[in-house]
Amino acid sequence: MTQGTKREIQGRFVLLDKTTYGFELGPYDKSQPLVIDPTLVYSTYLGGYYADHAYGIAVDSSGNMYVAGDTLATDFPTQNPYQATNTGDYDVFIAKLSPSGNSLVYSTYLGGSDTDSAYAIAIDSSGNAYVTGETYSTDFPTLNYYRGTNTGGYDAFVAKLGPSGNSLVYSTYLGGSSGDAAYAIAIDSSGNAYVAGAASSTNFPTVNAYQGSFAGGGNDAFVAKLGPSGTTLVYSTYLGGSSSDEASAIAIDSSGNAYVAGYTYSGNFPTLNPYQGTIGGSNDAFITKLSPSGQTLIYSTYLGGSSNDGAGAIAIDSSGNAYVAGNTGSINFPTLNPYQGSRGGSNDAFVAKLGPSGNSLVYSTYLGGSSGDAAYAIAIDSSGNAYVAGAASSTNFPTVNAYQGSFAGGGNDAFVAKLGPSGTTLVYSTYLGGIGYDLASAIAVDSSGNAYIAGLTYSGNFPTVNPYQGTIGGYYDAFIAKFNMSTPSDFNNDGKSDILWRNTATGQNLVWYMNGVVRTGSVFLTTVTDQNWKMVGTNDFNNDGKPDILWRNTATGQNLVWYMNGVVRTSSVFLTTVTSQAWKIVGTGDFNNDGKPDILWRNTSTGQNLVWYMNRVVRTGSVYLTTVTSQDWKIVGTNDFNNDGKSDILWRNTSTGQNLVWYMTGVSRIGAAYLTPVTDQGWKIVGEQNNY
Repeated sequence: MTQGTKREIQGRFVLLDKTTYGFELGPYDKSQPLVIDPTLVYSTYLGGYYADHAYGIAVDSSGNMYVAGDTLATDFPTQNPYQATNTGDYDVFIAKLSPSGNSLVYSTYLGGSDTDSAYAIAIDSSGNAYVTGETYSTDFPTLNYYRGTNTGGYDAFVAKLGPSGNSLVYSTYLGGSSGDAAYAIAIDSSGNAYVAGAASSTNFPTVNAYQGSFAGGGNDAFVAKLGPSGTTLVYSTYLGGSSSDEASAIAIDSSGNAYVAGYTYSGNFPTLNPYQGTIGGSNDAFITKLSPSGQTLIYSTYLGGSSNDGAGAIAIDSSGNAYVAGNTGSINFPTLNPYQGSRGGSNDAFVAKLGPSGNSLVYSTYLGGSSGDAAYAIAIDSSGNAYVAGAASSTNFPTVNAYQGSFAGGGNDAFVAKLGPSGTTLVYSTYLGGIGYDLASAIAVDSSGNAYIAGLTYSGNFPTVNPYQGTIGGYYDAFIAKFNMSTPSDFNNDGKSDILWRNTATGQNLVWYMNGVVRTGSVFLTTVTDQNWKMVGTNDFNNDGKPDILWRNTATGQNLVWYMNGVVRTSSVFLTTVTSQAWKIVGTGDFNNDGKPDILWRNTSTGQNLVWYMNRVVRTGSVYLTTVTSQDWKIVGTNDFNNDGKSDILWRNTSTGQNLVWYMTGVSRIGAAYLTPVTDQGWKIVGEQNNY
């Protein structure tokens, strides 16, 4: 970034001397920080004439995105619905968007004649969607239920929608004679649904309970496990003290332990093996781990300072560490190894990682500016990066490598941030919003490190890219957005581009770990002595969030992908062989907007240009682009040059020195723009990937 203006820096595979080539960054002012910015792959409104809010989000292995929330609109978009019309006041909505984000697979209302809202969604491997929330309706749709009637002013509900979206598998009320609501849901591999929320009913259903009776205050937290059929409770328990308590989030490990987070006003909230054994202020966050039976605590702890604190989200890793996010008004909120060690404003978001035993912090940090900020959602990846989303009213909320670096207006902007595994660094942090009030309520992360967020927006100019719905439909709408945050040449998962080298004499292959322009380390990869094999690109070909290496053999025409786990080759897969050496691999990019890298070819004899559509390493189709017969024109890179979330193509004329960008929508050229010419052919444009 130079004087507040971003300049795009390209990278290339380049011959460095007679025996060595590597991946190289383009020229830039080295007194300025080098950043890798997130790309907005798609962003869309979703709503009707009046009011809509997405509270929950999930993503499947194919990149389909599922959202749930509530809508007051009678014209909310529906597709293949179970329930085609709004039958009351607010109704639940459940929608499934395609991987491209610009089409609905299904969308349905779910509700009765009164107010109904869904606050969370989870999906299983078959594409069934599980939603939970609250209903005031006495005629909420039920099927194969544990409880078939609303027994209070409002009850929690749990519903399972089939993969097509037009059928219920089950739907049940869950509550007592007063008001009860579920705010979180998780499922296990057997199809058990775990829900958590707040119960004010003294006769909330309990089964095999750790705490069988209401402890007092306005409400107690509750945790319940519903069997796969929806007709039985495996366990259900209160969790609380003599004041008000609420569970806002739940996560499940592979053994069936339930991790629950929320807030408590109770000085006698149940604790066991705590990191913090006493309440610090008027209300604190709590984190509780409940055994698979639901009848015993493994640990339970307060987390807070001398003011108001609450946890709104929780995620767990395979080692049993718990990651929680929320908001704090305390100037003495517990911190350890923080990115931000002190409160920035009246309220800050916080992110904390609790060790497996529950009695120690791995890290804990504030995250906020000089006004009020809060985190409502958290997700983690396999490397321990924490992705958080929420709302920022601070005009100086911390931004790093931002898609949107400044506050856009209104009471809040949504924010999305990625915190590194140590908790001490932000990989990126960005606002997302327009001139109105915007907030992100939910986040999900896929195996490639793409972040999916959902929430609400009052902004008529909310950023949209490749939208299903390009304009706001009513007073406020739900929004759904996908960020591609991955760095195709980041071999140590620190969010920074590394440099890949090949020695064309010895066959050695080497990665320089980079911190901007500073080399922090070097690691050798497997040696390949056959110099007919050329490195021609890096991208994530197996959707695990890590860069893989694409090779081409200039003698046999074989094409090969090395699947990489960092700098360790885990396996190799051959692609289709192309024996004609006139065909050169000149780049990779997503040309059909399915979230998977495709391969761009150029024929150096005929001038034909071709895209292989790829499903990982399987070619699913081929499309020719416009032919350019002049071989003075070389394709030297692919990137998104007009910020529309789609791969464009960079050309250089090796005779005239002209440089040209083709703006692409998929495989169709929609425009072209010349860059500044560089007539000295000693200069090679820094998007080049095909130096063989």
